[in-house]
This record gives sequence, structure tokens and C-alpha cells, in this order.
Amino acid sequence: MKIVFSDYVDLVYVELAETYLNQLKNLGEVTIYQDIPRTDTEIIERITGAKIITVGWINITDAIIKNSPSLKYIIVSGVGYDNIDIKAATAADIKVINSPKHNTLAVAEYTIALIFSITKKIVAANLDLRQGNWQTQN
Repeated sequence: MKIVFSDYVDLVYVELAETYLNQLKNLGEVTIYQDIPRTDTEIIERITGAKIITVGWINITDAIIKNSPSLKYIIVSGVGYDNIDIKAATAADIKVINSPKHNTLAVAEYTIALIFSITKKIVAANLDLRQGNWQTQN
């Protein structure tokens, strides 16, 4: 079975990534691309013969799906799947799987950061400092 990571993958946790990649390699041939293809033709060339692909930054169009007869699964490395032609995938009996909890931690951290920013008036203080003002509170 051919598995293709068709566009850029952020391998932040290299040791953890290696563990999972080794598990995938037990299932078949794994190809990882570390750039973003620019054309449908380039995408088709990358995923030809793949049963499973992962996507993050590229659009999987009807034309790509029609030119990928062996494709059975599209795994989206993000929350949504708006970059996949769902109708074409469904018609071709391709399962589309997303990662609904992918950015849960980042959203929580951002929320806390915004709360601090508002309650501590960080943006207003930054603007004041950039304008040469320094005001202390009693």
C-alpha cells in the first residue's frame, strides 16, 4: 500500500513522528514531501498509485480525484475539509477524514492570551510606549 504525505508536514515532535512513521512504514511504502505543490499536475504526479494521502495546504479537486483511481482515503491534517471536493470524493467512494481536535490546545492558549491582553491592556500599553508615553498607575 502506498501512503503519501502530499504537501508540507510540520514534524515538530521528531521522536514521536518517527514512531508513527515507522508504524506507517509497516503498512507499506511511505513518501513524505516537505514542500507545497503548485499545480494539479504536480499533485497528481505525487499521489499516483497512492491508496492514502494526507493534505494540509493543497486543494484536492475533482480533476485530481478523477486522476487518482487507487485513492481510497484523504486525511486532512486540520479541522476543516473545505480544501477537498467532497462531492467528487464521495462519488469516487473515497473517505475523507479530518482532525477535528487538531488545534484545540492552540485555541485555548490563544483565548487565555487574549484575556491577558485585554485585562492587562497590553495593546494600549504597547501603543503608548511606541508613541513615547510612559504612564504609571497609582
